[in-house]
Amino acid sequence: MNTLFLSTLITGLLLTQAACGQTQTAATAASSCANKPDDISAYAKHNLKQYQGKVLRISDGDTLQVRDQNGQKQRVRLAYIDAPETEQAGGRDSQRQLQRLLDNQTVTVQVVDIDNYKRQVAIVWQQGRDINATQIATGMAWQYASIAKRQQTSQGYQYYHCLEASARNSKQGLWRNSKAQAPWEYRQQRRQAQ
Repeated sequence: MNTLFLSTLITGLLLTQAACGQTQTAATAASSCANKPDDISAYAKHNLKQYQGKVLRISDGDTLQVRDQNGQKQRVRLAYIDAPETEQAGGRDSQRQLQRLLDNQTVTVQVVDIDNYKRQVAIVWQQGRDINATQIATGMAWQYASIAKRQQTSQGYQYYHCLEASARNSKQGLWRNSKAQAPWEYRQQRRQAQ
């Protein structure tokens, strides 16, 4: 099972890489991060529920809208990652990548929390591929370490951390910009300016 899952993840990352025109494969990052959790329940300390749905809309690089099996629209925030804001450098690229990966696709939503905005915080899976990890591995998002340390399993945390380090080292996506600003810093600056 683990080999099949890793193979599916690597294949998905290779396709993503090709679609984004990036030179080094994100599969290298995934394969070099040997501490990948064995199953989806090992990614989060709390698994509230899981369901399948169809992606309706991508708001930005870490937020989307899904129609669940009951026909209800759900706002979903990708857990443990933080993508650049759309008006921030790299924000539109991150949003476009998530659009390419998930537009009109059926996904599995693994809800791990509900945030202050009443969004479901979740790991989103598409054909066995962890989309949250894909955003990190291709340099389209940061690991949201301050939250992940508290809410992610240590194995899941280390895996995401390794993916980010590999993306940084190979200058994937936003890491091509040596002055890439973390989204939480960007949001804090905007609040202080108001």
